[in-house]
Order: sequence, then C-alpha cells, then structure tokens
Amino acid sequence: MNKKDIKVGRILLKIFGLIFLAVAGYIAYQEHLFDIGFKVCLGLGIVFLFLGQFASDKVVDRVLHFLSGWP
Repeated sequence: MNKKDIKVGRILLKIFGLIFLAVAGYIAYQEHLFDIGFKVCLGLGIVFLFLGQFASDKVVDRVLHFLSGWP
C-alpha cells in the first residue's frame, strides 16, 4: 500500500476508536448494560486509537485487510 492508503487507514482506525469510546460513554449511563458492555467498548476504543496512532504501517495494513475482508 502507498502512504496515502496508510494515512487513510490510520484515520479510519482512529474513527473506529472514537465510535467505540462514544458507545462506552453512552453505556456508562445505562445500568443494565454497564457490567460487561462498558469494559468491552472502552477496551476496543483504546485498542483502535492505539493502533491508529502508534502501530507500524505493516500492522495498519494488516488490520485494514482484516476489517475489510480482503486478503
């Protein structure tokens, strides 16, 4: 992949992270969903934000291929 695709991939991973963090924030106010849903969404959000910011280009490429379903 070229540099532009990697940059777009990093942005998409950060967007996924922010979406999961927003869902975790919503779940924090729901008592019946708080037990496991909050921790899962918070963890996934942090992982996606970490991958978008600090992962190497090869890892970003692999994650994008995994998420999109293309080899």
